Amino acid sequence: MTTTIENQYLKVSISARGAELTSIFNKTDDSEHLWQGDPEIWPWHGPNLFPFVGVTMNNQIKVNGVIYETQRHGFIRTADLNLVDSNTTHAKFSLLYNDETLAVYPFKFEYQVIYDLIDNTLRVTYKVINIDEKSIYFSVGAHPG
Repeated sequence: MTTTIENQYLKVSISARGAELTSIFNKTDDSEHLWQGDPEIWPWHGPNLFPFVGVTMNNQIKVNGVIYETQRHGFIRTADLNLVDSNTTHAKFSLLYNDETLAVYPFKFEYQVIYDLIDNTLRVTYKVINIDEKSIYFSVGAHPG
């Protein structure tokens, strides 16, 4: 599923998969500002990264003596996020921890990505809400093409 937000300056498309930006189109000069993906080169557009940016040593983390297998840039970029709030210039996506995330990242969290168009600017806000009874450890980022 794709969500589109738009104003007089920009038209932005966002995939529910990873809440990934798939297009940032400037309406004032008719130009695309985001890589449109080529599976032969790099299939992504602008993936979000959580709970890891980059790779972990040996593709693993160890928490309280238990080893968890990890993947480059974490799991958010391939997860289906829920669109929880939107209007013409705003979209908020969320992923709540679940059995699948707990199997590879043993923390309870809510991850949010919020997109807002403000004149000719796209503001992106990341929120990680700790709903665990302990501290959680993570990194968050993006990889726009």
